[in-house]
Amino acid sequence: MLNENDILKLIKTKSPKTFCCLYDEYSPALYGLIIKFSPDATTAGGILQKTFLHIWQNINSYNAANSSLLSWMVSITIQQCSEILNLQKNELLRKLIAKGISKEPDRYLHFETLFSDN
Repeated sequence: MLNENDILKLIKTKSPKTFCCLYDEYSPALYGLIIKFSPDATTAGGILQKTFLHIWQNINSYNAANSSLLSWMVSITIQQCSEILNLQKNELLRKLIAKGISKEPDRYLHFETLFSDN
């Protein structure tokens, strides 16, 4: 098990091995968070994949003075959950409206409060 400082040093190499270390170290915690928001394991796995891709592509924006690496990654994970699940919800509403099952999309607006910043 590597500590956060060791991981941060390795990350600068941007090697596949480093990505594997990052994933192995943090994916269980992030998946545990994602599964609480996700309707199923398949969706959770997709969110986890997109989360790690986002983390890897934006790792240079991490600032250790502002937060721990895990806190930064949790923040990204929550953002990814929000974006992906809202897209899925909106797609479902479009399908319901298109089929005439629901003519009242406002009825479902309370779902927005799950991930709102307010």
